[in-house]
Amino acid sequence: MEVPHTASEKPCHMCKGTGNINCIICHGDGSIRCVHCHGDGTRIGSTGEREQCFFCHGMGKDKCSTCHGTGKMACKLCQGKGQLKCYIKLTIIWTNNVVDHIVERTSLPSELIKGVTGQVAFEETLPRVWPINHFPDNTINMASAQLVQQHATSFPSERVLMQKQQVRIVPVTEVNYKWKSHQGKFYVYGFENKVYAPSYPQTCCWGCAIL
Repeated sequence: MEVPHTASEKPCHMCKGTGNINCIICHGDGSIRCVHCHGDGTRIGSTGEREQCFFCHGMGKDKCSTCHGTGKMACKLCQGKGQLKCYIKLTIIWTNNVVDHIVERTSLPSELIKGVTGQVAFEETLPRVWPINHFPDNTINMASAQLVQQHATSFPSERVLMQKQQVRIVPVTEVNYKWKSHQGKFYVYGFENKVYAPSYPQTCCWGCAIL
């Protein structure tokens, strides 16, 4: 985004304000070595004797097809205009800073909770959210106050436009089982009913996979 009233023009530093640069093929000469006689001006004719090259007329050079013999080509930086527009460019980066606090009283890893859905028990979107202080579980109230305070001081160089606070309840079922002589537990969590069984007693069960 161009900052208003900061634009100015200056001569192009690539072509020094001329709008043209030397041809990159012939290097400003306007001609290139004849590919038929390899620059010699003569070639072996049908009689086996050397004769003047028909294509370059004995000059050993052909007109450069890139610059059409002028030795110059339009400057790509200024597009042949010889001037460059200079201005201050404002770059705006939109960042969504997300912080989670998971209250989990089982041995289920917290990162698994983030990947499933649950019931939204509380949600608000405001320019500045306030700490929750009325949730039945006081752990949530304390976590909300901590996160709000953390957001207020963690981004001093950023402008906060909007904040969103959400409390999500994810169902987790802990199952204790006994299989033969093995005792263990597994977890069913999320509305997707995903299963986490870290100590599954039988790893080969006709192709099924347990997380």
